[in-house]
Order: sequence, then C-alpha cells, then structure tokens
Amino acid sequence: MTSTGTPPAARPRPRAPGRSFAGLLWAMVPVLVLLVGIVLWQQAGEKRPPATIDPTGDIAYARRIAPVPFPALGPVPDGWRATSSRVEAPAGEKKTPVTLTIGYVTPAERYAEIVVTDQAPQAVLGQVAAGATADGTTPVGAASWERYRSPRGETVLVRRIGEASVLVTGDAPDADLAALAGTAR
Repeated sequence: MTSTGTPPAARPRPRAPGRSFAGLLWAMVPVLVLLVGIVLWQQAGEKRPPATIDPTGDIAYARRIAPVPFPALGPVPDGWRATSSRVEAPAGEKKTPVTLTIGYVTPAERYAEIVVTDQAPQAVLGQVAAGATADGTTPVGAASWERYRSPRGETVLVRRIGEASVLVTGDAPDADLAALAGTAR
C-alpha cells in the first residue's frame, strides 16, 4: 500500500523471451533455412542416368516358357543401353500369355521399347498403346511393319514374326525405332 492508502498499480509482467508470436517465428528461421538448404542440395545433384541392365536372362526365360517360338533379338546399335527388362507370364511353363518387354535409352537419351509376345498384334497394341491409330507401314530391312501413332504422338511399329507379335515404340526418332525393330528376327 502506498502512503495514501491505495494499493499500488499493478505493473504488467514482462513476457518471457520466446513466448510471443515473433519469438516463435524467430525460432523457426533456422529450421526453415536448413530445410531450404537440403532441398537445394538435393536438386543441385548431378542428374544420373538410369542404371544399365543385362536383359539376356529375361530373353532366355521368355523364350523357354513361351508356348510359341519367340524371335531372336539381335544386338542393338552401339551406344544403346538396356535400362529395363521384364517377363510377364502366368505361373508354369508353356502357358499364355507370355510377354517380354525391354526398354532402351539411345545415345541421344531417348527411350525405345521392344515388346515380344504370343498374343495377337491388336491385343498387344491395345495394352501398350491403347488408342493408337493406323499410320501406314514402315519398311525395316526386307520386312514391312505396320505403323501406328499413339495418343502421345509416338510411333508404334507392329509385326507378326512367326507365331509371335513384336511391337516397338518410344519417344526415339522413327529411324531409331526401325533400327530396334530390325533386331527381331
């Protein structure tokens, strides 16, 4: 109490540091700087090409289990790298459908894919490039391949070789796709 008998005026208590909204924002600054640094560091990393794989095991397996003879796949042009390979088949041997798919990256960093299957050409076309429209034919060596245009504008080459169907597509130029088609014999 003061000498006049009135209670002293209550003084506001000073806030503890960091207990205000501004303090919260200042506490978050180091975390945000760290997060931005990590993101920039990750993006600045060198763009790594896809890993190169060896598809010979999948080729041999598909040829062994397919109910029809699959065409042989010759060597691809120099500088091409196989980056993906898979065999889709039901359990057991000599059951249908068997589909071998191998993806390549060309020296120009474009993608090309070859699909070999025991299915009819139109069936595999519907699975790989649904909605593709006929676009004439393309000569590959002594053979003529049916040419289609996918909804994405990519060329799709299709041909029956024996009892198997072969499809070649990708964003690579038509000459590269024809070169890949020429490996199927």
